[in-house]
Amino acid sequence: MNYKGFTLAEVLITLAIIGIVATLTLPALIENHNQKALATAKNVFLRRLQEATKQMNADGKMQGYSSTEEFASAFKGYMKNMQICKKGNTEMCFAAQIKIPTGEKNETFDIEELQTAKNFKKDYNTNIIGYSLPNGASMLLTYDPSCSYIDPFDSNADTTKCISMLYDVNGKKRPNEQGKDIFTLNGVQLSVPCKKKHEALNLTLACEDIKPVPMLNTCDGSGNEKYDTRGSRNSSCHENYWAGAKKACEDIGMHLTTSQELATIATYLYNQEDSPISVNENRENLQLDYERLNELSFYENVNESYWSSSYGVSTIYGTSRRFSDDGTTVWNASWVGGNTTRARCVK
Repeated sequence: MNYKGFTLAEVLITLAIIGIVATLTLPALIENHNQKALATAKNVFLRRLQEATKQMNADGKMQGYSSTEEFASAFKGYMKNMQICKKGNTEMCFAAQIKIPTGEKNETFDIEELQTAKNFKKDYNTNIIGYSLPNGASMLLTYDPSCSYIDPFDSNADTTKCISMLYDVNGKKRPNEQGKDIFTLNGVQLSVPCKKKHEALNLTLACEDIKPVPMLNTCDGSGNEKYDTRGSRNSSCHENYWAGAKKACEDIGMHLTTSQELATIATYLYNQEDSPISVNENRENLQLDYERLNELSFYENVNESYWSSSYGVSTIYGTSRRFSDDGTTVWNASWVGGNTTRARCVK
């Protein structure tokens, strides 16, 4: 009898080929499925958000709040089963870190830095409130107290314009990457400032100076007085570069160098660990260490003064320390309207 069929070897070879093809194609199929699922989740989230804000606007409840907290209480009533995360703890809603694509690689952004609206690059002078939804989506939201009237009869009106947010359509689940499962609304910009930890100084320094120091009017009624509490007594209301430096550092989750931190940096740059330079001390005849200067990215900025966060001798002065290549480091009082003093942010 003449039997037809496949040999065991042929079956095994066929199975091996199927396995290889599956190995090559399944990841792409799974990735494609995941992308479609995230796109659908995004559309569902935005549709629900728009429905809620349209109803709020129709009820006349989109304006009139002085803080995000006030808005949050009203907003919660329009987003069914939504929970407000614990105040000041954004990680209750979001993964501790998210990835931000920057060219050829991803940068890591720490969510704990998002506490106030300024970290969204939306300076509303309000806090950020976190929400979680039953379907796993979550958001970090801030409200603009100056938001103008929205016509409830205009079908094309943007009823979300009073709020800015970062939202994650699948909560803490991966990939936790901006543009895939994490998105922004209304001008939110996340950036990862360059910071470097220096063990010898026990400080984390921004990689670059603020140059020039951003100017800021601290008596214009905008709330900027918090960066210089003496601003309201500044009768000329001139530009305040010292206060602007404080704000710029705070905007990236750091702070302007204190007088003690500048003294510590001076001690390090001039190799004075055996006799540390004190806060208000001037010294001469020192030897500047150019290797350390370069290490701290101060090399191009030798012979410059750097703002301290301390007040000066009067309402129009801030304090600063100068590093000079002639071996001199001097503690100064600098006019806050001057635009030549640099600043370095630390943490």
